[in-house]
Amino acid sequence: MKQEHKISVIIHTYFRYEFLEKVLELLEKQTLKPFEIIISDQTPVNDRPKGFYERFFDLPLKVINLDKPAHASAQNIGSKASTGDILIFLDDDCEFSEDFVENHMNVLSEENVDAVVGPNSADTQPSEESENINLKRRDLLSIYIKKVPYNWNGMVMYTIGGNTSIRRESFFKVGGYDEKIPRMADVELGIKLYRNGAKIYHSAKPFVHHLKAVTGGTRKSQKDIPYLRSVSYLYLYKKYFPGWSTSQFYLREVINALLFREPINGKTRFSNFKNPLFPFFRIFKLARAVVDSGKLLS
Repeated sequence: MKQEHKISVIIHTYFRYEFLEKVLELLEKQTLKPFEIIISDQTPVNDRPKGFYERFFDLPLKVINLDKPAHASAQNIGSKASTGDILIFLDDDCEFSEDFVENHMNVLSEENVDAVVGPNSADTQPSEESENINLKRRDLLSIYIKKVPYNWNGMVMYTIGGNTSIRRESFFKVGGYDEKIPRMADVELGIKLYRNGAKIYHSAKPFVHHLKAVTGGTRKSQKDIPYLRSVSYLYLYKKYFPGWSTSQFYLREVINALLFREPINGKTRFSNFKNPLFPFFRIFKLARAVVDSGKLLS
């Protein structure tokens, strides 16, 4: 395929060199070579394997050393350091085919869109089953914005931080990733792009197998991720869907608590029934999340 664009691959990493090594090896084998690969490395320098990046001398690497681990800011810093007109965002713990970059570029060109989102799955291959694990949650964000079937091709309103290509001007026109939101910055970016008139296309072609490493990443840098997820949902609701949509989310979360269900996903865990005060603690944390999300918006 003729190289018509400068492609910048953006990766942020934190204590995941074993997985990052595989990602870089796969990027070496791409049928369409990236113009540059920007890595925002948030691991303390003294904890990094010596000579790690020197092994990939064939790759056009640019490594940025960051002191504080954070998802959105690391992606923004990497994007600002890039020079390509197409940005591809990848996780540091994933696998993909040798035509991954080429597939992104083909879909961008053929569909004439501003961004392409590909499946990011824990499965090794795309399946016919719905990627939308959120259907039972019955709230606006979970059903209509976050996920679609793996093999479905069409317009969407979200992006995925681990498998999205986007035209540079579109990304910076909306200000990049929101650094205030503790999680779901990729969803927030998609909403901004959609509201700004950008076209986001979901395609099954640029498939990513997400390994979901249990070490490193946000699992290492963030505490109480379920709580931060609640804050993020409330932040998005208040910012983009105020009024009844936000109220119904509050109501659903209170009902989940009273029924001893988990927040957000509404799952029933029998261990919750062992604690008679579970509803009280869940509603208390919901109230905290309401306050904290409001502070982020102020």
